[in-house]
Amino acid sequence: MSCGLVVDIPRTTTDGLPQRTPSLPSTAFLKLFDRRHAPRFRDDFCVQPYAQGMEEACVKFVQSGEADRFLSRLKTDSDLAEKEGGDWDDAECEAYLASEAMQLRNTEMAIYDVLKPLQGKQIPRVLSGVTLDIDPRSHANVTASNGAGAVAVAASHPTPSSAEPNYVFHVHGLLLEYLEGFTMAELVKHAPQSAWQNVVDQAVEIVRKLDEYNILNEDVRPENFMVVKTSQEQGGTKHHDCTSCAASGYHVYMIDLAMCRKRGEDESDSEWGRDKCDQDEEGAVGYVMRTILAREKFMLDFVNSRQYRGFAKYET
Repeated sequence: MSCGLVVDIPRTTTDGLPQRTPSLPSTAFLKLFDRRHAPRFRDDFCVQPYAQGMEEACVKFVQSGEADRFLSRLKTDSDLAEKEGGDWDDAECEAYLASEAMQLRNTEMAIYDVLKPLQGKQIPRVLSGVTLDIDPRSHANVTASNGAGAVAVAASHPTPSSAEPNYVFHVHGLLLEYLEGFTMAELVKHAPQSAWQNVVDQAVEIVRKLDEYNILNEDVRPENFMVVKTSQEQGGTKHHDCTSCAASGYHVYMIDLAMCRKRGEDESDSEWGRDKCDQDEEGAVGYVMRTILAREKFMLDFVNSRQYRGFAKYET
């Protein structure tokens, strides 16, 4: 759904002036919801791989005002929305993806805000929101500066006409705490067997913690948990040690929160309970990891709390 870069944050500008506050780390993770470079995102919406010609069509689409009219129709025309790229031209597809990408970023930022007490402990710390101008008329360019994945961005950004919707050419993202480690899906490869149980226990603890904040995560999977060695200096910050981490020497963080949602104000207990039961966030960690680790002859101790099973849908 997004793409990411490890970036260096210079302490000073080329003129020697301060560029970042002391509280910011020297290294961070830049997560961008970029419609152009997210193959899974494009596949999910049945859109062809990105090509430069699509951007040229977008410019004309935006300048003509058709982009705004198209997205307005999507909100009211269910038949048009159901086509989801099937009969749309390139410009319509790119405008739609830009709108969806912006919504995903806004969702993730909102969830991070709700879960602020968990930042730096069980989810990454948010350093800043980011918006990049990719309008071809702005002459923006991005160049890699070193093999570590850091980038330098240089751009000339003329003020767009107030009559032109420029959201299609905005890439929104998040600047996050950099977690140097591996995903839980790679646990067998990178951590000793003695740490496996504790690492999975931490992941299960995180998804259970979401209940306290009335959050439902629809994308819980081993790939969306980062495993980091405790007390390891990374990006200028020291990761928080915790009692549960001490047993394994590893600290687990949940990442990728764009597919989360907050419980609706008018959502009944039964409606919320059914969705939580159907999603089974605990099982998406425990049962999946039990299967993965069983291939290594390791018996994972996992008991699903099934706290929402009373709301399960039963066929009659």
